[in-house]
Amino acid sequence: MPSPRWSCTRRELATSLMAGAALSLAAACRAPSAPTGAKPRSEPVSIVYGTWYTTMMENLKPYFPQFEEKYNVRLILEITPTGPGPEGFEAKLASQLASGAGPDVMNAQNIVHVKLFDSDVFLDLADRLKRDKIDVKRDYALMGLEFWCGKQYAMPFDMGTRAVYYNKTLFKQAGAKDLWDDLQGQWTLDDMLQAALAVTRVTGDQSDVWGIDMSYTGIPEVNGMYVWTFGGAWADFTTMRYTLDAPPSIEAHNYIYDLVTKHRVVLPAAERAAMSRAGIATPFAAGKVAMWVRASASMGPVQREVAGRFEWDIAPFPGRTRGRWGVSLVSGNPNEVNRRSAPEKQDAAYAFVPWLAGPEVQGLFAREKFQVPTLLRMRDAFKTPPPAHAGVFVNLLNYPYGIHFRHYETEQCNREYSRAMQEVFDSKAGMTETLRALNPRLNQLVQYGSCYPYAGVTVPVPPAR
Repeated sequence: MPSPRWSCTRRELATSLMAGAALSLAAACRAPSAPTGAKPRSEPVSIVYGTWYTTMMENLKPYFPQFEEKYNVRLILEITPTGPGPEGFEAKLASQLASGAGPDVMNAQNIVHVKLFDSDVFLDLADRLKRDKIDVKRDYALMGLEFWCGKQYAMPFDMGTRAVYYNKTLFKQAGAKDLWDDLQGQWTLDDMLQAALAVTRVTGDQSDVWGIDMSYTGIPEVNGMYVWTFGGAWADFTTMRYTLDAPPSIEAHNYIYDLVTKHRVVLPAAERAAMSRAGIATPFAAGKVAMWVRASASMGPVQREVAGRFEWDIAPFPGRTRGRWGVSLVSGNPNEVNRRSAPEKQDAAYAFVPWLAGPEVQGLFAREKFQVPTLLRMRDAFKTPPPAHAGVFVNLLNYPYGIHFRHYETEQCNREYSRAMQEVFDSKAGMTETLRALNPRLNQLVQYGSCYPYAGVTVPVPPAR
């Protein structure tokens, strides 16, 4: 007899997500009626899934009943937004785990989570995965959190890769070379500059169209991608030290400075803020910029916001020389199991993380383009149009790619970097001098545990299988 299905209306799902923390699927959806003559099932095990990932839960929540039925589990979502202060996901989770409580399974906030790895609060998944013949190193594209100081605390989940969204219609209007029709996707940083110059019109009113929208005060997104593409590194992952003052880093940063201040092809932060106040949430989707350096997760929203008003596509981050793609950033938010949960909850929580990383959910990512699947055998399914070259977000894994440099004070270092860069772009300081002064200051903030967590890891990471 077929398994009964849960029934949820859109209103019920939306209401449950908006209500916030600690919501059970049973509270959001109508439980199925037991089939006539069926034997009563044992009481399901209840587990709490702690996450900050509201958008992803919106996409996945209708499919969670499949897991609940298969494993006889009652899944309770505890959604806490990220942010500073004790009520933000990061601080709240750390406090819960320190007290011996916390969710049974949780979704990592991938930049600030590593301090918890050294607190003995997560279950080492290695033995269970080996028992179940799951080889994470063989079967998944990795982004630097899955293995930590000899332990396997994290199971892959989603994968955010970076590329360039571009407006083909604006390119044609400006007479710029199309990144696929003319350059077959093998474009350079100079091609990007020339296209940006062709489409940028600075008239001082709301009809302005800019060449590039990118986070030019952010490391590693996007400035770190330029440094890697210039053949350098902005951090040495092996020794856990920043290297922002190395010559290739200085060269790449000065190149970015020229894009913003000399060529004036990059959407300024102040202008972007003004657009936001005017109700323009995504300048690219509004036709205000020709190119947007952004993550794969924005593809679905762009598709909906553009709604056929112009033609657009995806291109790889450009290389410094033709025929060689630039180095993209790859990140993700894996899942972990609470080591201190009761044994029956721990078993149910462990079942959940391989399910999220397995073909059911990873195939859903690929078909619906919620996110790039980290399960390698699901990559090809993601490549189907639209847009025509959606596969760029997957194909870039065939080239070396960068990952986040994570330590206990990553967020503080990122803020310090952004403040320093803003002063440079406000003409209050020189780029080279700033980098040389900033580097030792950031290195004084770096903290990590008793081992070199990235020992043996090469960054940029060699291509995935």
